Amino acid sequence: MTHPPTGWGTDRNTMPELSLPTPPARLEDIAQRVGISRSEVSRVLNNRIRSGRGVSKAKQDEIRRVAEELGYEPNRAARNLARGRTDTVGMPIRVSLHRELSPHYHEIVGALTCTFREMGLNLLLVGWDDDALGPLERLARARTCDGI
Repeated sequence: MTHPPTGWGTDRNTMPELSLPTPPARLEDIAQRVGISRSEVSRVLNNRIRSGRGVSKAKQDEIRRVAEELGYEPNRAARNLARGRTDTVGMPIRVSLHRELSPHYHEIVGALTCTFREMGLNLLLVGWDDDALGPLERLARARTCDGI
């Protein structure tokens, strides 16, 4: 007799209850808790406070504290769109069923990953076969990365 996977009820037709992750905190959530506009929260968290105007030091500290309490993480897609860059470098990896990878492949990719990380960049590996440049062209057109 086979047993249902761990977590399943005795009735095989019912799935276990799943707890969905809480949605990420948004600038609007912080603004509502602190009682200030979303744009002012954004300016504080991005260190773009206008001198002589705007948010007091105490309110800035409160915004940062609430952002930390709520576990706020900036939305990378929105940030990339606003800045016009992705901080990602694409690296084509030639793949073929008839060719083996270099034995040093992992060392090279590991070193590149560490170097780019130190520079605040991400490395995106893109598989491409001997005959087609399609994946690289799509990557460039979609602006998925800043350079290849």
